[in-house]
Amino acid sequence: MAFNLIAEFPEEPRWNELQRAATTFRALECFPIASDDLGPPALGISLPRKPVDRKAWLELERFLLTLWIDHRARVFELYSARELRPEARAELEASLLGPKK
Repeated sequence: MAFNLIAEFPEEPRWNELQRAATTFRALECFPIASDDLGPPALGISLPRKPVDRKAWLELERFLLTLWIDHRARVFELYSARELRPEARAELEASLLGPKK
């Protein structure tokens, strides 16, 4: 099963910059979501493989940091609507990779 996220932006993001960043990550699939009366501009993000391996986690973490820092995005886990925060990366990593051995 895939792990799906949505990143919402406070203003129209720099789509070309996001596309360039996203295409460097092999494990991620991303697609833009235009703003409308129901919500702000957003980016759908999918990590299609589960279980997630360490390399895929590192790609996701790096992209999330780009979204949080460079684009001031709010990122939500799609199924639970739980907002993901930079300070909770270790918890997210554990939930995706399982306990460290």
